[in-house]
Amino acid sequence: MDNATHTLCGLALARMGGDRLGPMATPTLVIAANLPDADAVGALWGGQPWYLCHHRGLTHAVLGLAVQAVLLGLAMTWVGRRLPERPRARALIAAAALGLLSHLALDGLNTYGVRPWLPFVDTWYYGDTAFIVDPWMWLLLGAAACLGAPPPAAPAPPADAEGLARAERLADVGAHEAARDAALAALPRAGASREVLRDAWAVGGRVATFAWWGLSGAVVLAILFSGRAPPALALVWGPLMAAVLVARQRGALRGRRRAAAWTCALLVVPYLAALRALDRAALGRAEAWVAAQGLAPDAGVCHPTPMTPWRFRALVATGPWIFDLDVDLRAGEVAPRGGVRRGLDDPLLAHPDVVGSPEHHAWRCFARLPFAARTDDLLILGDARYAPRPERAWCNLAVPLPE
Repeated sequence: MDNATHTLCGLALARMGGDRLGPMATPTLVIAANLPDADAVGALWGGQPWYLCHHRGLTHAVLGLAVQAVLLGLAMTWVGRRLPERPRARALIAAAALGLLSHLALDGLNTYGVRPWLPFVDTWYYGDTAFIVDPWMWLLLGAAACLGAPPPAAPAPPADAEGLARAERLADVGAHEAARDAALAALPRAGASREVLRDAWAVGGRVATFAWWGLSGAVVLAILFSGRAPPALALVWGPLMAAVLVARQRGALRGRRRAAAWTCALLVVPYLAALRALDRAALGRAEAWVAAQGLAPDAGVCHPTPMTPWRFRALVATGPWIFDLDVDLRAGEVAPRGGVRRGLDDPLLAHPDVVGSPEHHAWRCFARLPFAARTDDLLILGDARYAPRPERAWCNLAVPLPE
């Protein structure tokens, strides 16, 4: 899933009770929910073949998650060592493990897949349920994170305020250097650190509010102007998110914020169950269309369209071809978009220069609906799952034609 979904999931887990693990638990959950995607940095050195072969690799496997949980938990414990209440390493390791597992669970929902048992077993597992970007999940997880947020920090007790004022007065007088030095040293203990934390909390709350409204506006504008979803959906998504934000700002659920977070987060489960059922129905319609052409489907992948869970894009492989189809369950229509020849019988695929290339290795590792096609000077090793065209793409690798 995209990192906005992972971030909102980490925040939702914190609001559902994860923040009870102690200081630094919330940032630990949010960082952990995104941390496995740090493997993409390797593409800066290894390029496209490295990315396709190793993204969602060890950092997304159970063994890698365990190592990351320990390292992140210890690092966050060290970062928070100067807080008034020092975080416990065991609690932050648990928070990190929870956030990391949420990342694996979310990534397992889409057609890209995960390999949780690396390095022992390199089998891919595909959820074939949600698209990589799903604004309805943003809405539900965002509502859980927003409604479950704690109230603003309470003012400092009068004793702290009085102690701070007394220390400031002594420092200003400076009748005796020892008294002045003692007063200056007493400032942080008298409450200055709490003042700084309260100020930072207030600023962070304002930034979060602007971020929530900005995300909401961006989604509404995308619905209205992308052309990929009916504009009427903006009249559903926008007011729902606005209601969540207004309820949060007015403190309408302050006494029931945990229950609100759990309710919104758990609504993701029936939504995904319904989306999975619709996805299987759409793939069935696509395969029936191919069968009506007198062909026998032998593999297929179906992608839901963001914002419109009744529209799908299906890729169905049969014989020497892979068909690219649009499926509209509400209208009951299947429309062909095109297709690509598989080309897996091309003799060049057995050529030593091709077989020994890193592109060929990555292709064999990654492609779920593989195809091969020649251009003027290149052999395209592609995956029709995302780019069913005989051309370069982020998932289609290119090897120079052997002489």
